[in-house]
Amino acid sequence: MHHGRRASGARPRSPCTRTGCGPLARTRSRSAHELQRHTIMPQRASTLRLCNVVGPDTEELKPYVRCPRRDETINALTCTGCSRMRSMEWAPRKGGVVICSVEEPEPTTDPRADLAEAAARVLLHEVLTPVTTCVTPDVSIEQLRRLMANEGLRSVPVVDLEGKLQGLVSRTDLTTAADFGLVENMMTSRVHALPEDAPVAYAIALMAFENVSEVPVVTADGTVAGMYHALDALRWVAGKMGYVNPMKKVATNDGEPAVES
Repeated sequence: MHHGRRASGARPRSPCTRTGCGPLARTRSRSAHELQRHTIMPQRASTLRLCNVVGPDTEELKPYVRCPRRDETINALTCTGCSRMRSMEWAPRKGGVVICSVEEPEPTTDPRADLAEAAARVLLHEVLTPVTTCVTPDVSIEQLRRLMANEGLRSVPVVDLEGKLQGLVSRTDLTTAADFGLVENMMTSRVHALPEDAPVAYAIALMAFENVSEVPVVTADGTVAGMYHALDALRWVAGKMGYVNPMKKVATNDGEPAVES
């Protein structure tokens, strides 16, 4: 008798195909476990910001969101392929929100922190308004005048086709500009910009020392993430002092509230 050997000509046993057995069932169990783990994980709502890039004959909405797992701003459309995303909602003129599962709950600022400490802790990407209007350098000055007048904008970032900052145009620049020509010929190329992970305190100090009323905020690769205005800073300070809730309003490039949520 030969123990442990299959007799010559004997057919090999096929793996069990019953539900709950075999490698297929183990794969299903892992998938179910992964789904359950993501379901019970804490969820975080991240603001979906829109950069409306206006060209001579085109207009494109670029959606961005701060990914809590990667801790960087990404194209919000890539979130649809992430297993941690739970939902995404946005509107063209209001921005939106992306809800996803995270490893840890969202950190909160100690309400006992004084104003200076809070300004040093809160980062710009946490307080940016959800919609920013940008233009490309080949837009005509006449078209830019109409755009700023129709939307009530006080300043507009100038970006390339990839959304990277090239310059800035303010209402003051337009008052001295010719009635013809292109934006690239009259924009301010030397712009005081800040990275999106800079604290609010940096923006307040920069605007005070450089005597400017707005600061473009950019991602690590120079893509415009939004604009931070002096009025945004004042509203934030007032909120910290308990007078207003700055998160109740949606603002545009000029910092003025456009929609009451």
